[in-house]
Amino acid sequence: MKASRILLLGLGALLVAHCSKVKTDDQRGQAGQAITDGVGSGDAIVDDPTISDGKAVITDGGDLAPLKVSAEVDVSGMPEGFLDDIAHISKVSPTKTLIYSKTGYSWLLDEEKQGLLTKLQSDVTIPSGTRMFKQEGEHFWLYSATSIAFPSSVPSEVLGQVTLLNITPELLADPNHKLLFIGPNSLILSNDSKANILTRDGDKVRALNLDLPKQGGQPVAVTAAGQGDGPELFWFLTAEQLLLLKRNPGNQWVWRVAKFKVDPGIAGTPGQVAMMLASSGEKDVTFMGRTFVLNAGKLYEKDALKLSVLDAKAAAIEQAFLAGVQPLIRNNCIACHPGLDVQQTAMDKAAALKTHVTNKTMPPPPGTPLSDADTKTILDWYASIPL
Repeated sequence: MKASRILLLGLGALLVAHCSKVKTDDQRGQAGQAITDGVGSGDAIVDDPTISDGKAVITDGGDLAPLKVSAEVDVSGMPEGFLDDIAHISKVSPTKTLIYSKTGYSWLLDEEKQGLLTKLQSDVTIPSGTRMFKQEGEHFWLYSATSIAFPSSVPSEVLGQVTLLNITPELLADPNHKLLFIGPNSLILSNDSKANILTRDGDKVRALNLDLPKQGGQPVAVTAAGQGDGPELFWFLTAEQLLLLKRNPGNQWVWRVAKFKVDPGIAGTPGQVAMMLASSGEKDVTFMGRTFVLNAGKLYEKDALKLSVLDAKAAAIEQAFLAGVQPLIRNNCIACHPGLDVQQTAMDKAAALKTHVTNKTMPPPPGTPLSDADTKTILDWYASIPL
């Protein structure tokens, strides 16, 4: 993917030599999927054996205080049309949110960088009728009306192409389905009665297909969804409820239905919600990091925040740190100086670190002194940053 522009010939003819097609039937109300699978990946579908007929236990989650996110995010530092270009927004870790554009790239918002966004782009040519959801590194999802694809770990045998795995979740057959969450390794879809949770595990996809809880005899209307702080905790929102889906110690999936409302400070149900939460007890919920609401063409948070773009020089400095300086610090310094492998910390301790590196007093005996080449890598990086 780095050497040349990658050409995808379309999701219907995916791909490399030696691919085979595997089909699993829908036998227990779970997600039947067809997948074009890469060389040596074996069976691509791993169904959850703890679900019978798509049903999970439903419990009462009580009442939760409303989450107020009424501070409008300042986007004046972003490119013109930034809000209109947002296709989706998902919180993928306690400190990271991915903002996906309609045109194939993404913005990474790292809360440790105080509103600074990094643009994530790919040199993949997107097939017509397909939307790309770019992740950090080389990963991405391709989504169309008929299939979803992601890059395989198996390298393509054709120069300039990428091997894709193509899946067709059950809910794609419903034209009214919604794609609610896009994370690095998981997707959540729903329709009027079911939720599909698809989790990537290497070149396999674990499929969990569940009936949504009912209210007044009808399935609840889900408007947003996301992941919790662990691989077996998910959340779903309705206009007046928070649905927590969690596997209990008895290996059962349990819906906890709580009265809850996200309040963006304006009328109507929030269009999109990006949040992450933790739940350690029966009724406790902790919100992790910032929660964002995209509603009526505006972005909201509970505290004031100004978004800005990581410029080309700052991006180059960060890339040089991650590629050259961080590995040296982790191999030689981190045992005595925890946290020094974070770029901002290395900047804050610039004077002391530069002195030790220049005088070759770090690492101290009996450690092996840095080579001249390693010393130059660190000092060149310091010379490139504004201190």
